[in-house]
Order: sequence, then structure tokens, then C-alpha cells
Amino acid sequence: MWHNFEIFAIISVVAWILAIGTSLSDKMGKIANLTAILGTLSLAVFIVLLWTNLHRPPLRTLGETRLWYSFFLAISGYVIFKRWKIKLMLMYSLGMAILFLLLNYLNPDIHSKTLMPALQSIWFVPHVIVYMIAYALLGLSALFGLLGLYVIRKDNLKEDFVLKTDNIVYVGFGFLTLGLIFGALWAKEAWGHYWTWDPKET
Repeated sequence: MWHNFEIFAIISVVAWILAIGTSLSDKMGKIANLTAILGTLSLAVFIVLLWTNLHRPPLRTLGETRLWYSFFLAISGYVIFKRWKIKLMLMYSLGMAILFLLLNYLNPDIHSKTLMPALQSIWFVPHVIVYMIAYALLGLSALFGLLGLYVIRKDNLKEDFVLKTDNIVYVGFGFLTLGLIFGALWAKEAWGHYWTWDPKET
């Protein structure tokens, strides 16, 4: 299935580059919306096909993880762009999504690994996916924070900007907490304890 990755990646990258370019113009907002959605849908189709082909969730290798990062960065940036009309968020998130796809192309870690017994749990998929959503949102909130520091230097910080940043952090932290709960439930199912003070857990 990975031999088709280049086709889907090219569609996503070209669509996202068009979305970044057209988002700069107020007159081309519809094109920016359509191309951002097209690129994300292309990657979603590839993930579904890969999942079907591997007969397991594509969350095992680094290459598979980078696919999900690209996917959730694109979605998070687009939602924030639609909600608050912040073009920089769309540009940043799609740029990072493109970077992860290019890393997958240049340095693939795409060999098919079977899941070890501990990973063959109903909690594996929600735990990992919820964490990736949290990382995408918190990464975007970090960019907001850097922008805030820059705006403070210009003495032009608005309360609205701070509230937007807070909202993104709250949602990201909520997903992070949910991921931790899913991880504890997974540990209980796999090893019989929610927390065993294993060095990795700690």
C-alpha cells in the first residue's frame, strides 16, 4: 500500500500549497477553503486505505505516526482559521503538515510491523489519536504564545488574542488529559494495573 503514498502525498502537498497561497488574498477565500479540505481528504483516504491494507491501525511506525501528525495539524489549523479567521494559523499548520509528509517521503519508516500483544487493545487507537490531536493543538497554541510575545514588544496586545490562545490551550489540555485516562485504562487491560511506576510511565 505504501507504494501509492507518493500520489496521495503529491495531491495533499499541491492542494495545501495552493491553500496557503490563496489564503493571503481575501478574494480567494473559497479556493483556500476547498484546497485545504481537498489536501486533508486526500491524506484521510490514504490513511483509511493503509489501515485496511495492513489489517491494523497505522500507528505503529514513525512513518505512520507522521501521517497522523500531518492529518491533525491540517484539521486543527483549518478549524482555527475558520473560527477566528487567522490566516497565519492555516499557513503554519499546513506548512508543518507538508513538512511531515516530505519527511515521510525522504526518510520513510514504512515497513509493516505487526502489533505486539500489548498493543492489540481497544484502547490503543483512541489513546494515540487523542494524544496526537492534543499535540497538534498545543503546538498551535505555542505559536500563538510566540506571536503574543512579539505583539507585547509592539505594545499592541489585545485581550481577544489572549482569550483565543487560552481557548486553544484548554482544548489541547483537555485532549491531553483524555489521552492519559485512555492510557491508564489500556494499562489496566494489558497489565492489570492503571499505573505501576514503570520508568516509561513515570
